[in-house]
Amino acid sequence: MRERQRGVALVGVLAIIPIVALMTLMGLERTLVQTRTAGTAMDRTIALEVAETALRRAAASAAQWAGPPLTPAPEAAAAPWRAMLDEHGRTLPALTTEVVLHHPPSVLVERLVPTGAADCGSTAACGYRLTVAATGRAAEPGVVLQAVIAERSSVRTWRELR
Repeated sequence: MRERQRGVALVGVLAIIPIVALMTLMGLERTLVQTRTAGTAMDRTIALEVAETALRRAAASAAQWAGPPLTPAPEAAAAPWRAMLDEHGRTLPALTTEVVLHHPPSVLVERLVPTGAADCGSTAACGYRLTVAATGRAAEPGVVLQAVIAERSSVRTWRELR
């Protein structure tokens, strides 16, 4: 009778091993997915910080970097503005030494003349549309930020184009 019991225990253990192995593999897969998700979120955060820094730099140099407004202006989506930045934008040197970026940010500054004014001058303040594309350590996800600012104004707001 004892010999039979040993055989049953072996069969039971052999049945449990694949179940434990399957549970272990499922746990490893979840960990891998979470690691990828965290890496993507971190790259997006880096891209957003780089884009914000590039916007501040562009705002400080808007008068020197400004070109005429694009006509017609692309729709408010990231893809057409990325194409405009590739064609007309200025590539900024590395903004940080802590992180190696996939590509340095590019910026496009357009000079917006007030409606009804021939040009900006002492009576009419110029406006500027600043558009920035930046990436993190990988090519995707990248961000495209856009801001419209006015000379002699401290208001600085931006929007993300998707």
